[in-house]
Amino acid sequence: NADTRGALFKFDLSGIPSGSTIRSAKFRLYCTSETPGAGGTVTLRHINDAWTSPACYNTNGATQWKNLGTINQNSSIDAFTSAFLSVANYPSTHPSYRGAQDDWANRYVEFTITTAVSQWVAGTKTNNGFALCTTGYFTGYLYGWFQINFNSAEASSNKPELVVTYQPSAPETHTVTFSAGAGGSLAGQTSQTVSDGEDCSAISAVPNPGFRFVNWTGDYSGTQNPLTVTNVTEDMAITANFARVSPEDFNGDSKSDVICESPIENGFIYFMNGQSVTSYSGVYDKTDKNWTVAKFADFNGDGKTDMLWEHEISGQVLVYLMNGASITAVKSIYKGGEW
Repeated sequence: NADTRGALFKFDLSGIPSGSTIRSAKFRLYCTSETPGAGGTVTLRHINDAWTSPACYNTNGATQWKNLGTINQNSSIDAFTSAFLSVANYPSTHPSYRGAQDDWANRYVEFTITTAVSQWVAGTKTNNGFALCTTGYFTGYLYGWFQINFNSAEASSNKPELVVTYQPSAPETHTVTFSAGAGGSLAGQTSQTVSDGEDCSAISAVPNPGFRFVNWTGDYSGTQNPLTVTNVTEDMAITANFARVSPEDFNGDSKSDVICESPIENGFIYFMNGQSVTSYSGVYDKTDKNWTVAKFADFNGDGKTDMLWEHEISGQVLVYLMNGASITAVKSIYKGGEW
């Protein structure tokens, strides 16, 4: 029967992570029947050109590829090394031998294509699938006659399958190093190894007494504190910067400000830049003249001066937590009475 036939297969390998090492790859077909006649060889060959389903090949005499566009049967197919099956090669001592006919019937037969799949996954060769061919690519004829039937992808069971064993590559990692400038320290892991695209654990900048946290610089810039660096894609070095708290620095610009009290005992803050007044604002209005400011200090460590008030009669002590000229909270320290 001067009739040469072929079938095309292509498997989606996108689920295999990039950089994986392919340990083995086997293409498996389930044979439903086989009549060798004078014998013949079935080979599996790589297709160089793209094609889309449905596509098939069936030559009879001069007939060429069907439904494959510009693919040429001679230039488009490469042989896989050692990827062949030959009916004539089954001796009677072979474990699969079951007589003169049906040597392959009712079982899976395998083609080892580890090299080809490795090339596809690595991107050194395009995955255009492969062709199952009889003797001589698709151009030769079998001598005598030969017929073998395999299940297609449309079969209800025992479908064609590509079994790939692979080892994913170790994830890329990056080192993120945190350091503290003068005037403070860090709380948290200062050197972190992070997988590509993952996040660091949180780290906090802790100012020493008399200092305030200013910002982070280096491979990250910002004022977030605590800091969590996200989506790390490279090695990073990040520094926490601190500044000394100036006496009576109400707005946290590291420059001393001036607080004045009017004759009617209203308090005003003059925000300073050296000897220049940048702005001013009223901050308190005494309704009880017995209250006096006993101390200016940064009580909550936010880098801005707060006020400690003492009542001269009752002895009561209050802390005004400040943000510039705004009172953010009032804390009672001592309710008065005997010490």
